[in-house]
Amino acid sequence: MQLKTVDGGVAKLAARGEARTGGLSDFLVRDASIAYGFIAPAFFLLLFLVAYPFVLSLWFSLSDARVGETGSFVGLDNFRRLLRSGIFLQTLQNSIAQHATGKMTADQAIAGAEKELQEIYAGRRRKA
Repeated sequence: MQLKTVDGGVAKLAARGEARTGGLSDFLVRDASIAYGFIAPAFFLLLFLVAYPFVLSLWFSLSDARVGETGSFVGLDNFRRLLRSGIFLQTLQNSIAQHATGKMTADQAIAGAEKELQEIYAGRRRKA
């Protein structure tokens, strides 16, 4: 049996039964390379939209750089200066107090709504 193809050599081997048939390992190797191709865009998107800004913000916090300018490494001096700043400490105190009272208010509202729903549900059960 002769198969007519552009590459007659492959067809002749296949007709004689000498051609290597693709096994499961060949299939898996092919699929792995395709999978990497599909994953690559998502990986690079995460790399440039998450990792790069994160690393850049670390650099800005540990240097005296401004956006658009190169800076020099100053280490933790920026944080030491903030802890000595009265304005920063007052802002930190206000933020903590606001968060604590807001959390408490939200928890109270949720607990109150839950109690109301339980009373409504319990009233319906008694009537039925």
